[in-house]
Amino acid sequence: MHLASLSIRCSLPAARGGPLYITWHRLDALNLFWTRAQRSAASVQRGGVPPRRSSKVTSNGNEVAGWLTNVQRKQLPFATAGALTDTAFDVRKHVVEKTFPRDFDLKNKRFAGATLRVEKANKRKLRAAVYDRLGREYLEPQARGGIKKPRGQWISIPTQHIKRTAAGKIGKAKRPRNIVNKPNVFFRHQGPTPDIVRRPPGKGKSLEVLYQLVPLARIPKRLRFYEDAAKVVQRRKVPNFKKSFERAVRTARR
Repeated sequence: MHLASLSIRCSLPAARGGPLYITWHRLDALNLFWTRAQRSAASVQRGGVPPRRSSKVTSNGNEVAGWLTNVQRKQLPFATAGALTDTAFDVRKHVVEKTFPRDFDLKNKRFAGATLRVEKANKRKLRAAVYDRLGREYLEPQARGGIKKPRGQWISIPTQHIKRTAAGKIGKAKRPRNIVNKPNVFFRHQGPTPDIVRRPPGKGKSLEVLYQLVPLARIPKRLRFYEDAAKVVQRRKVPNFKKSFERAVRTARR
């Protein structure tokens, strides 16, 4: 993480089709705070007033300069890790409470909270992440959009006649390979692509289309996970770093 005003970088997964994942990490040295510390130390050595954070330090210029250097070297990794972790939790809170309810009609209101977890940063691993702990591969395409290609010949698109679970998944018994083995369910070859249809009980009722089989499927971007995360990072990164930095300096051994 390059801390010129704590510019945390959002890093997205390189490959499409994987689980939902976003991470922030260390990019470079802590340039801004290092520069400010050097200026503060130089100001004290020239007889200036120490900065507010170092007001408890003796007025001896060399000692102040040495203490500031020590803080930069020893305490900033703790401050950085704390800021990264706090920001990741802010992102998770926003996505769980606002992004998912806005973008999805969730039957299970606890779905997002149960799915998303935070990978905490520490002083040796300056990287924090918000990720889908269950690795649900269908979420990441919803956040990016794009084209889904079949593993075989066709992609099966479920219709409203396929009931999902509270978590939004299709049970194994209702998936195409299994459902075609049920009575009154069969392939219908009509038009350019086939369908999987069901003949409902009773006379005079129309066939129900369970799955439409298509060679490609366009997936619209529905879940603004990455966009919302980036906005939260921009809004919370500086306050979180200031709080974490002050805590690290306050607890530093002089």
